Order: sequence, then C-alpha cells, then structure tokens
Amino acid sequence: MIERLREKKGYTLVEVLTVVSIMGILSAMGVVGLTGAIENSKQKDGAMNVTEFLASVAAQSVRMSEMVCVKKDGASGLVAYACPNGAKGDAGDVVDRIKFDDIFTIGCPEGVTSSLDGDDWLKDDGVAVFKPKTGLAAYPAEGFVCLTYKGGNGYSAAVKTESNNKLVWMKRSSNQDWAHR
Repeated sequence: MIERLREKKGYTLVEVLTVVSIMGILSAMGVVGLTGAIENSKQKDGAMNVTEFLASVAAQSVRMSEMVCVKKDGASGLVAYACPNGAKGDAGDVVDRIKFDDIFTIGCPEGVTSSLDGDDWLKDDGVAVFKPKTGLAAYPAEGFVCLTYKGGNGYSAAVKTESNNKLVWMKRSSNQDWAHR
C-alpha cells in the first residue's frame, strides 16, 4: 500500500501567531518613534510661527512708519496693534493677531530661558515695541518671545540677538539645551 504524503495547504497556528506577534512588536516600536517625530514637528512649528509673526510685525511697523506694539492675547495668543505713544500709550488699531493651539502657552519659566540673550519681551504682561527704522527691521533690542509646549515638555522661542538684526527660531526639549534645528 502506497501512503500518500499529505500536501501542506496552509500555515499552522503557531506560525500565524509568531508572525502576528512580531508585527505587533514592530508596530509598537514605530508608533513610539512616530509620536516623538510629531511632537518635535509641532514644537518646531510653534517656534517658526512666532518668529514669522514677529518678523511680519516688524515689517508692518516700517511700512506704516509707526510704532507697533505686541502683547499677549490670552494664554496662547499674541496681538499687534498701533501704538504711536509707545507701550505706555493707548492701544490703537489691531495690526495683526496670532492664536496658537492650546498646546502652547506664551512665556517660559525663568530657569528655561536663562541661557538666552536679552529679556523676555512679554514677561509679566510686558509689551514689545517695534519702532520703524530706515533700512533696518524694526525689532526691539535683543530679547525673545518664548512658548511653553504642553505644560513644560518642550519650549520654543523667537530670539533676537544684539549682533543680528533678525529673529531666529529655537527649540528645546525639557531635557536638552537650546538649539536652532
């Protein structure tokens, strides 16, 4: 009697479970890495947006030949307005406004900003005054505007140094130092 060899027509349960568990482990590792990349991207976005907003305000100040002031607009927004009498005067017409997602708040703790040059322009409800200058951007003296990301998990800043008449964006994770990335 000739025995027939059984032909294999599928995978065993052990083989299927092994492949599924390996795929699950690889997926979990990818999700963690992707989450970190998304967080970094949002933080960088905040830094770039505040930098571009302040650069736009400086350009508008020069274009209007008038002082423009910037102050906090709630916990996560900035408002720019005409201020012909400087920071102490009455607020004029709104020139521009930016509202960040609720993942950002304006300002950073003192220890976080200690390595940045200058003063926090908006600290203690301060006002940044952009004065028009011929041939130069209308930025205030060296300083910065800082954003706190998700309650302290990271920080973003628009920074103006004395040696550079432009703003640059920087970001910092809670366990790293400031870097332009």
